[in-house]
Amino acid sequence: MIDTHCHLFRSYYEDLDNLIVKLKENNIYCIVNGCEYFTNIESVELSNNDNIYAAVGYQPTELDNIEDDYIEVLEGMLDNNKVVAIGEIGLDYYWNKDNRNIQIEVFKKQLELASKYNLPVIIHSRDAVGDVYNILKEYNVRGVIHAFSGSYESAMEFIKIGFKLGIGGVITFKNCKLKEVISKLKLEDIVLETDSPYLTPVPNRGKRNSPLNLIYIAEYKGVEKKIKRKVIVAENLDACTTGIEIWAPIPDEPPEPSEDNSKYEICGKEGIKIVIGKTKVLHPNYIPSNATNRNVTWSTSDESIVSIKASNPNNNTGYSRATITANKLGTIIITAETTLKQKATCKVEVIKDTIDSIGCSVSPRRIMTGSTGVIIPIYTPSNATNYNFEYSVSASSFVAEQAGYNTIRANYNGGSGSVTIKDTVSGKTGTCYFDVYEPAPDPDPGPSCTYFSCNLCEASTGKSCQMVNGCCEPVSSSGGSSGGNKCDYLSSGHCIGATGQSCTLDSNGCYVPNGPAYVNPPASGGGGAGCAHLKDIGMPCTKYQLN
Repeated sequence: MIDTHCHLFRSYYEDLDNLIVKLKENNIYCIVNGCEYFTNIESVELSNNDNIYAAVGYQPTELDNIEDDYIEVLEGMLDNNKVVAIGEIGLDYYWNKDNRNIQIEVFKKQLELASKYNLPVIIHSRDAVGDVYNILKEYNVRGVIHAFSGSYESAMEFIKIGFKLGIGGVITFKNCKLKEVISKLKLEDIVLETDSPYLTPVPNRGKRNSPLNLIYIAEYKGVEKKIKRKVIVAENLDACTTGIEIWAPIPDEPPEPSEDNSKYEICGKEGIKIVIGKTKVLHPNYIPSNATNRNVTWSTSDESIVSIKASNPNNNTGYSRATITANKLGTIIITAETTLKQKATCKVEVIKDTIDSIGCSVSPRRIMTGSTGVIIPIYTPSNATNYNFEYSVSASSFVAEQAGYNTIRANYNGGSGSVTIKDTVSGKTGTCYFDVYEPAPDPDPGPSCTYFSCNLCEASTGKSCQMVNGCCEPVSSSGGSSGGNKCDYLSSGHCIGATGQSCTLDSNGCYVPNGPAYVNPPASGGGGAGCAHLKDIGMPCTKYQLN
């Protein structure tokens, strides 16, 4: 039997090697589906086992960190003749609702790749059946609808355009509505899958799933009857007992050893250029193209300029694909050599991006003396490498400091300055401007006065008061009112506060009360016009009338 969809990765199975042995003992073959870069690599490595094939692809829930050259990455993996499908790919609107356009773009590009190499696709579809169906109709591809759970009508629509339906452990669940759909389908329309380590069938539901549980799906009532009606002999491992071709090509014999390496190449006679900081996938062109070529050793003439990583990171051997990373400017030679002494080389030149246009801005636009501002380059294309920028400032009064983005520090009070930014590759320049301002002085606290109000001054001192430098001060007796020392009360306020009566100015220029005075105010009681006046000027007041 063949499990057409499982994820046998070491992160799920610490005992994976033992599991693979058990699968062989039970005559179970598997197609291990990758979901992103690392699981794709692992699925290909696992296909070194006789009973394991690989499917490689980018699942719609794994697109956050997808590589820029993901199609080249996948295409490089197709050299291995045990990569039999592109998958798991598709659309998922249940877990990912905000990146539909990205999902659709990646889905279509992978379908184009499958069509180019005439490979089947393994489709992931969740809450997106309409879009999945309409997109599949646009491409000349065939394959499997993984974990199908739709209606009979939708099943027939997918079957009409060349797809089979993946049936897994869900069919054994008590309330599964898929049972009625399966009963109406032909054996040729379905394939078996476990989706291990997920969706464990009864009777092991609740435990970690594995392809060893495939038998419970195959023996389920309805599925078993169909299998018994039509048994297909799996010649050369290109068909399974449920009637699905797995499209595993029969590998050609490896080419004979040859001293003539002119027909083997990696990147053409002219070599390639790669931008500093970027990665690129390389794979040699062997003849025949589908020969077994997992015995390739990769090397680079200068690891510091371009580093290289094949499927086995310890010795860069084991697979006819390698990823190179440009670390610094320079030119090096990449070599790929098989155990049959077939050798191919590639000249790699590491370059800087060319800027189409460049400008900059300073944040903040106005910089306070002693503070710093950040120079922000603005250039097209926006994803260009900017390791080659040079900065210059208009005046020595400003100091440019290299720290990621450049910073400038304002060293003098007031004025304007500018920064010129230059791309040393293209020679293009841009200028940005900024102003420098001096921080404002501390606010003036104003005069320190004993009396801000002349009424308060007169009431408190019993003298006439006048404003001097913003403060109210008592006038000396020698320079006082016309009454001088002859007066008991030199001001109206003093008279009112002291007597508790209204006061008038007499013929001598003195203020006199209009009624009997109050003396010795106690702690409480009293009232009257005089007290009201003192309260108006902010002083407490209580008083008693004379006996």
